[in-house]
Amino acid sequence: MTNGFRYIKELLLQNHNFDMYESYEKLKANNINVYAVKSDAFHIAQKDVRKAKRVLNFGCEIGSWRVESNKVNHISQRYGWRHNEMPAIPVYKSEREDVEDEWDVQAICEKIIRRKRMMLRAKYAGSGKSYIGKHLQKMGYETLFVVPQNMLKQEIDCDAETLNKFFSIPVFKGDSLPPFDYSGYKKA
Repeated sequence: MTNGFRYIKELLLQNHNFDMYESYEKLKANNINVYAVKSDAFHIAQKDVRKAKRVLNFGCEIGSWRVESNKVNHISQRYGWRHNEMPAIPVYKSEREDVEDEWDVQAICEKIIRRKRMMLRAKYAGSGKSYIGKHLQKMGYETLFVVPQNMLKQEIDCDAETLNKFFSIPVFKGDSLPPFDYSGYKKA
């Protein structure tokens, strides 16, 4: 049975999401402001709890709503949609360079040196990208591995940096990252 339980889980989650949506609509229809939505909870004002108890099913049973006043965060804004701005994404021209003999590491490294800059990509892990980078190091070149996530950065025993830091892309809007200094790496 492949992925048999995934569909059951998705069905249960969709039913839960629909119940949350219906409950939110009931609160909204009765002029009860919702300040935040969690996976199975709404944050409402203390003064609206009595009205909410008339609208939703409160109790101690499974599936019932309950009031937890000890976990209240003071949220001042009403729940609503916030749209993110679309960032400007530059379009770079790239050329594909095919490899004639995938086992000839020296020829691949020489091709990289000739082209000045090159991105090595492969569909599967273990295809030799890191091996080529390490071979370039043996040839006297400083190599930097740019990886998608921090966990991969920690696994590599060479210089490595995440995509965000290398391209100076902050995770949160409003933050800024300084330009990455790659002056210590020889340009092939």
